[in-house]
Amino acid sequence: CQTPKSDFFVRAQELCRKYGTLLISDEVQTGLGRTGKMFGFQHWDLEPDIITLAKTLSGGYVPCGAIVTRRDIYQKTFSRMDRCVVHSTTFGRNNLAMACGLAALEVIDNENLIERAAKMGALLMEKVDALRAKHSFIKEVRGKGLMIGIEFHEPTEFKLKMAWKLLHKIDKVLFAQMVVTQMLSKHRILTQVAGHAMDVMKILPPLIIGEKEVDMFVNALDDVLTECRKFPGPMWELGNNFVRAALGSRKSAEPRPVSA
Repeated sequence: CQTPKSDFFVRAQELCRKYGTLLISDEVQTGLGRTGKMFGFQHWDLEPDIITLAKTLSGGYVPCGAIVTRRDIYQKTFSRMDRCVVHSTTFGRNNLAMACGLAALEVIDNENLIERAAKMGALLMEKVDALRAKHSFIKEVRGKGLMIGIEFHEPTEFKLKMAWKLLHKIDKVLFAQMVVTQMLSKHRILTQVAGHAMDVMKILPPLIIGEKEVDMFVNALDDVLTECRKFPGPMWELGNNFVRAALGSRKSAEPRPVSA
């Protein structure tokens, strides 16, 4: 959920070409329409030597993955009979997985899901970004297509600053995790924290999402962040629970007097 500087990938490709290194584009999450283009690297007009694919390739129905490479690389890799199994997998070339892959590609094409991802992603980021005026928790909304990150930071209100600092003193990821938990428990919307010690919530909506679902998500996030502003509220309760748990653990760890 962190978009690199505009020339990062371009310069990386230049270095690969200069030193004869293969450029590999990992499109497991970003490929097949997720970012509003067929492949993520197309946003920077790259020409990778190898592309890895999975997840969306079967619509999440069965495990399915693929490696796409240039013909000359393929021919050099499998150049002789004794190299025919230089790359192999136990469960590769599964008929059901291949059928699911073909069906998923057909759906992506027939239902214009790539164009939909670009359109709905832009709408979703625009509406979430508008919440920044109401919720000072939100630092930035970024992403491409329907691969979006919402970064949080310390709010401007004094009483919220105290709760924020309490949570961060315990663990830097707690606020984002609290939002993720509330989104699921209250609104049945599944999101995730982007990574360790990161105040970023990652959202990867289905490519079939429409304006109704976009509004549902934005309203849910607005509700959760509104609850976080309350005193007492989820932020204070979570912080207090951790403090009580820590004190309880410390007390239980104290040596007890031995009775004769």
